[in-house]
Amino acid sequence: MLLKIGKCKADVKDNRGETPLHIAASKGHTPIVQMLLDTGEVDLESINSMGRTPLFEAVGGVEETIRILLDHGADVNWKDGEGKAVLSRGAQ
Repeated sequence: MLLKIGKCKADVKDNRGETPLHIAASKGHTPIVQMLLDTGEVDLESINSMGRTPLFEAVGGVEETIRILLDHGADVNWKDGEGKAVLSRGAQ
């Protein structure tokens, strides 16, 4: 609701560098991920303090959430701050 009326920012970061998209993706909250993406105000490649993108956080969770991020152009070749690739995390 607040996003729709412009009373809050969709891409604000917390003290760990996580955006609402990072958090929703990591918890598998697919409808929230879709809503955030629909605002057009989120950065799919935003990195948190661990060097991880929302896709990186989603891997190993809800497949539909991962698919939505990929459909919106999330980078599957991203490597986190430890040099681990998104695809290798999915294989774990």
